Amino acid sequence: MEVASQECTDVGSGFVYIGWNKDSAVWDFGAKVYSRLSHFETKCWPIRFVAAHMCGASNALSRIVAPVLKALMDRRGRSRMVIHEVPDSEVIEVLSGYGIMRDMLPTEMGGTIQLSQAVWISNRHAVEMEEIH
Repeated sequence: MEVASQECTDVGSGFVYIGWNKDSAVWDFGAKVYSRLSHFETKCWPIRFVAAHMCGASNALSRIVAPVLKALMDRRGRSRMVIHEVPDSEVIEVLSGYGIMRDMLPTEMGGTIQLSQAVWISNRHAVEMEEIH
């Protein structure tokens, strides 16, 4: 969040959460965790939550988990959570309608970004070392 807040300098900008729930089950979601995240988002984080797109949603996620998550959110958060109940092959097309393109998504979702925590940390370390000098 710190890095994202450094890059969000425009008034009205913020972050978009994209959830890939393809292999998720109802018991993978803890209401307590999402309640805390909702609190952090509204009270603690330096940038604002713009939207959440839940993709690869199973029927259980749509029928059971989403209403619970929405109940834990404030009115603004509820209005910004979108559940996409489309086949995996259509996720890219649906998200592009929201301005989220293939080159912004990880390969697991059909995008082009190869996610690697180790590479991200290495790159971030290089940026911070450059800022020091």
